[in-house]
Amino acid sequence: MRRLYCSRLHKPLFALLATLTVVAGFAAPQRVDTRISDGSVLPTRVPFKLEQGCMVLEAHLGSGLPIRCVLDSGLVPAVMAPGLAEERGIRGSGEAVVQTPLGALPGRAAGTAALRLGAVTVEGVPVTIADMRTFLSPSRAETLPQLWMGVSALAPVGVLLNPDDSVLVLLEAGSGPPRAFRTTMLDVTPQGMQTMVSVNGTPAKPWILSTGTPGTLVPVSIVKAQGLPVENEREVRNAGGGVLKIGTVTLKEISMGPVKIEGVRAVTVLSGHDMPTGVVGMDVLLRYQLYINVSRRILGFLARKEARTPNTVPPSGDSQRVPVGGIRRP
Repeated sequence: MRRLYCSRLHKPLFALLATLTVVAGFAAPQRVDTRISDGSVLPTRVPFKLEQGCMVLEAHLGSGLPIRCVLDSGLVPAVMAPGLAEERGIRGSGEAVVQTPLGALPGRAAGTAALRLGAVTVEGVPVTIADMRTFLSPSRAETLPQLWMGVSALAPVGVLLNPDDSVLVLLEAGSGPPRAFRTTMLDVTPQGMQTMVSVNGTPAKPWILSTGTPGTLVPVSIVKAQGLPVENEREVRNAGGGVLKIGTVTLKEISMGPVKIEGVRAVTVLSGHDMPTGVVGMDVLLRYQLYINVSRRILGFLARKEARTPNTVPPSGDSQRVPVGGIRRP
């Protein structure tokens, strides 16, 4: 991976918008009781790649064989596809709802499991059985990974995300960010990781940070308040048959703590649903190396080694298409 997403990806992103949950503001951090098992080795490097706009790496679920897994910081639990659960003999018990950046996903609680990433095993990761793949992309569900890993698996470690080398480096949780990183506060809520975001110099509000969402989503309230011109307006249908009107806008800049990102193309829902909370997607996150420390509530940024332009496509053997979120055009 050497470049960032092309603005053409925002066209299929129109089909990604589902009912978003409300996040009123920073609340008390959600408690996550995961831990590193004996025998784990830190630091350890875990390679990743982009598939359909998602960050995909290899993980071991329990003692099973390695499987492809999406790392999505917009989730808290691990979400297991029903087919994978059946294959592993996991039935689940009781209803559960996974709050995702793209809406509430119903499923079944499946207790906790151990997830191994490289030489690190994280125990006590909460697991929900739910059809995340069809929820995101009914037409391409079979090509998406069957396991989605939320921030609960990252709680007992520090993480360096390096897009230049396509690698995650897992560190001791007590270690701070390298000196060159500029830092701000992060939080963990039922919707996953959040940080305070300012749009075009306005007062900062909490936004979701999602490594499983290819593009950035901006609430229409911000679009209207700032009089931003909307382009590419169109109507799409959600999974329930409702009609949403959506479009794209250009944000002059968004700020996260000391970091300002210029020229962000974002999708907004104009009518058909109230989307009060913004989502910072991979198009923005991949402009930097990131440091994430859930236990210390630190988010750090470092400029990448190579100059990037936001309108170039990373080479990959897989299509960089965006999941479609259960929405179809009328």
